[in-house]
Amino acid sequence: MVHQADSSTGPGLFRFQVSEEGQIALSRLWENRQRLAESDMPAPEAEDVASDLLQGYMRYFGPLAFAELETTFFASESVRRTIDRLIEDGRVLQGAITAPETDAMGEESATIHASSPFHGSESSVGALHPQTTTEICDAETLEILLRMTRSHYRPDFEPLPVADLQLFLADYQGLTSPGADLEDLKQRMEQLIGYPARASLWETEFLPARLNPYFPAWLDSLSDFGLFWFGCGKETITFLMDRDLPLVAQENPPMEETDAPILERLFPHTNGRFGFFDLLAQSGESSESLTATLWDLVWKGKVGNDSMASLRTGIDHGFKSVSAGAAGRSARSRWSGSIASAGSWRRFSASDTQAPPDAQTGPDAPGSAPEGLQGEDSLASSLSILEREQLQRERVQVLLGRYGILFRQLLMRELPPMQWKSIMPTLRRMELSGEVIGGYFFHGIPSLQFMSPSSFRRLGAGLSRESVYWMNALDPASLCGVPLEGLTELPRRLAGNHVLFAGAEPVLLSRRHGKDIEIRVGPDHPELQRYLQFFLAWLGRERNPRNRVEVEKINGIEAGVSEYQSPFLQAGFYKAQSSLILHRKY
Repeated sequence: MVHQADSSTGPGLFRFQVSEEGQIALSRLWENRQRLAESDMPAPEAEDVASDLLQGYMRYFGPLAFAELETTFFASESVRRTIDRLIEDGRVLQGAITAPETDAMGEESATIHASSPFHGSESSVGALHPQTTTEICDAETLEILLRMTRSHYRPDFEPLPVADLQLFLADYQGLTSPGADLEDLKQRMEQLIGYPARASLWETEFLPARLNPYFPAWLDSLSDFGLFWFGCGKETITFLMDRDLPLVAQENPPMEETDAPILERLFPHTNGRFGFFDLLAQSGESSESLTATLWDLVWKGKVGNDSMASLRTGIDHGFKSVSAGAAGRSARSRWSGSIASAGSWRRFSASDTQAPPDAQTGPDAPGSAPEGLQGEDSLASSLSILEREQLQRERVQVLLGRYGILFRQLLMRELPPMQWKSIMPTLRRMELSGEVIGGYFFHGIPSLQFMSPSSFRRLGAGLSRESVYWMNALDPASLCGVPLEGLTELPRRLAGNHVLFAGAEPVLLSRRHGKDIEIRVGPDHPELQRYLQFFLAWLGRERNPRNRVEVEKINGIEAGVSEYQSPFLQAGFYKAQSSLILHRKY
């Protein structure tokens, strides 16, 4: 059907052609005009009529290429002016809205591309995949379509019990099948990038639980690939590479730099690397004073060292230096001491947080983000909206690589830039674009849950319920201290507590470094001897092995008179008064 009008009769009038389907929009418009004509209201402006006409048409058809409007409405200039005004008002969005998707039969169909860079919409700053075809769509219609798309792709999945969540996390991080070589260590460390934990636990608890055997020399060798440890709180570190520094940088940082004079004196060249004795000569301080200063700056994230040897020495001596008077002139003191003399020291500054333009995604109570990555030229103030969104997406990818599933309570132990409130808006946008899946995967989690498609497929393939594994209560995979409804009682989130699992069930709980044991199977359980082999991990580890394990109580009863005494003796323990003791064998 063709309607014609003389353009000389007034501005904004144009000739247009409407298909049979489009008559619905016109009929609605005509009904509205009739009601207005019968009322006392003034006649609408021609531009308002054109806006109503175009919006009604777009609401019926959804996303359209502008060329389709030009085919329907001949006066393209008038149409373009009207569309531009609607875009400016936020009533119409413009961008790559739909993307072709090939179905199982090889046919292409159009689906909503939720991360498209809609012109005039701040809510879509997460658009990082520009398309060549420009489309327009009514804003309310697009919102409805996005909700329908998200509902369509939400998986039909029967939620698992919350106890299975611990098994999933342990399996995802490799605790159920420990690695055995350097390549496995690389994979495990990749998962733990940016995770803050007590410095002394990495090589005594976390890595031995993931690798059997684990050798400290393997971790030393990763420095050749650029891996280094980084302070992020009192006696707390994480592992990073230079490209990961922006991930832990804090937004809206404090302006004051209280340690600037010390840093300028010790590190006159910002990008330089300095040995301990170079810093000692430059500072004029004693080795004890300089060691204390360096560790204080380390915990603030302002300086770092590229050697694990300096960190190990600090751990062994409580991050303090042994004075010359205390050490004396003995031969032993020549080779010992806690001065952080190994490796090279470097200074971190705000410039280290600048993400490269081509960057690709790929302790029990952590404090604030490292101060060394704060300042007036901070990351937050130097990035554009799209660059900041790209950084947030990288943080999400790191967290998904660590856990496979994300929810609020799980991220409470992460550094502030990687906690829930920081990444939640980006997670929503990634859900709409199909990069993550939102759903109800586990019972007992009182918040939204998101998984990557690969981790969801892994969950659907089944869990290794026959596996036996252990972890420290502070392990990145541990749910100790995480407030989840229905979770079996676990020990407090303390460094001296451990849990041994058989599948999803905690079967042996160790508190106070093994002094207090709780066993949740009977003394005649066929797998109990296998469970008791857990104590050998403490005695046989390469880094700071324990000399002995002394069990004082089992299920609240003195170990020497417990019904579990016989299985423990069979496992290599011996009785000493009221305790059971297992010694390390050399």
